[in-house]
Amino acid sequence: MDMKPQFPCRHLVLLFAAINFISYLPSLSAQVPQIINYQGRVVVGGTNFDGTGQFQFALVNHGGSTNYWSNDGTAIGQPTAPVSVTVTKGLYSVLLGDTTVSNMTPILPSVFANSNVLLRVWFNDGVNGIQQLNPDQRLAAVGYAMVAASVPDGSIGPTQLASNALTAANIAPGSITGAQLAPDAALSNLNASGLSGVASGGIVFSTNDNSALVSAGYVRIGITSVGDVWRVDAKTPLTNRYSHTAVWTGDKMIIWGGGLDKSGGTVTWNDGAIYDPAANTWTPLPAAPVVRRMNHTAVWTGTEMIIWGGQTNNGTALLNDGARYNPASNAWTVLAASPLGARVNHTAVWTGTNMIVWGGHNSVASNDGASYDPVADAWTSISTSGAPSSRGGQAAVWTGNDMIVWGGGNNLADGARYNPSSDAWTALPAVPAGFAGRVGHTAVWTGSAMVIWGGQTASTALNTGASYNPTSNAWMLVSTVGAPAARSFHTAVWTGDKMIIWGGNSLNDGGQYDVATDTWRPTSLVAVPTGRQGHSAMWTGKEMIVFGGTVGSTAFNDTYTYPPTTFAYLYAKP
Repeated sequence: MDMKPQFPCRHLVLLFAAINFISYLPSLSAQVPQIINYQGRVVVGGTNFDGTGQFQFALVNHGGSTNYWSNDGTAIGQPTAPVSVTVTKGLYSVLLGDTTVSNMTPILPSVFANSNVLLRVWFNDGVNGIQQLNPDQRLAAVGYAMVAASVPDGSIGPTQLASNALTAANIAPGSITGAQLAPDAALSNLNASGLSGVASGGIVFSTNDNSALVSAGYVRIGITSVGDVWRVDAKTPLTNRYSHTAVWTGDKMIIWGGGLDKSGGTVTWNDGAIYDPAANTWTPLPAAPVVRRMNHTAVWTGTEMIIWGGQTNNGTALLNDGARYNPASNAWTVLAASPLGARVNHTAVWTGTNMIVWGGHNSVASNDGASYDPVADAWTSISTSGAPSSRGGQAAVWTGNDMIVWGGGNNLADGARYNPSSDAWTALPAVPAGFAGRVGHTAVWTGSAMVIWGGQTASTALNTGASYNPTSNAWMLVSTVGAPAARSFHTAVWTGDKMIIWGGNSLNDGGQYDVATDTWRPTSLVAVPTGRQGHSAMWTGKEMIVFGGTVGSTAFNDTYTYPPTTFAYLYAKP
């Protein structure tokens, strides 16, 4: 049996070039078809074959050891399913990749990321069985035209474009969106035109109430909101947990320790992992040189995470040791022995040079503390003169100069500022009338004030808050209009202009508090995580990341990201 393609390779090159040209005729904006027109000829026993032949096709490398594509998707070697093709006087034509043909899969442009692609053909006349036609035919221009459907980023620059080559007539409506624009490109062009570069009837979105646009003749026509939808992130290698710690390094979140609720008690962990939100990936930490724990504290120094204190299983074996983890060296260092007794429900802040641990309790509450210097690996006890009364469960923030502690203990409503430079305490003024003492509350530092919110007094949950300004040494109540439902053991993050409250008391809602306007907006319930408490929350600079937590006897190890509501002001050009 003599079966061979009749056209030599040089003729195929000319044919493919013609097809490549034709594929662009409908429109410059049309997608390049993922189809190759192939013509050939088969002769059986010296006679041109007539009838329906069974063909198999594959695009292979030189030597045929790798299939880049096959008509039925077979990854290696000869395809299994044939394609029926009519042959007339030895001549046949087939559209490779035409999915309307039985047993034909599409040809992806990625096939032509390979520089040497050949077509291999098998044929069965129904009498002599399947046989491979030789030789393989190398593809030329037309196949590689498919790459034009997805031009690699950066491959076309100004030097590849003739002057004035791109005009409005060459750009299909809707083909250029925000994804194709460099950051701030539209804003830069608008500013460069003196804010006049929008045609009459056009609309500009602004993230603020923009007086410059009004001065340029635009009219504000409304306000809308964008964002505000939860997203579930990559699965972590960590087991379910709550009462762990989380720190933000500037581009990554580090989780460590925590416990797992079980009917027979609490199991604690001494492992952790780093979450990279940009890559949406987790990397386990090496084993820590300290025992497992929960209800400990952690701070980020700028180069290291420091963990300290806490407790082991089921409230037993309280701890007063700790360790530092350095992501650059991926290594742990045990801290020097602390002068403080073992404790839980204490607080820790980072001053820029030192970690200050204060309060907490063992068998009794304490009002002592100590400052740890990681460079010297040394502790220094801090003064108790003028310090708040003994307590645990208080909130603490660092202002840039002082540590402020407030609340905690037996529903206390007082606090004080501690200045490390003078090793001195200053009592805070009394809170406004009716603002109850509490535990399980949160506190954020806005850059000028500490904002306290939520918690519980005795067994009653609260949805009240107040802010304390150290400069004016005064308190101001936070509005309760539109505030989230009462709760404790929730989380709070500061975004730069808003405080976001979420979770607590097994709830899955929250609120965004705008300090400047003293107003609340609810957080989204779209794709929201299961309600929980004992979770962690970090602010990345643009989003809040929530990890872990527990509800009832069920702990979680899931990760969710929440971008808060962004307001867009709409301006029209008359």
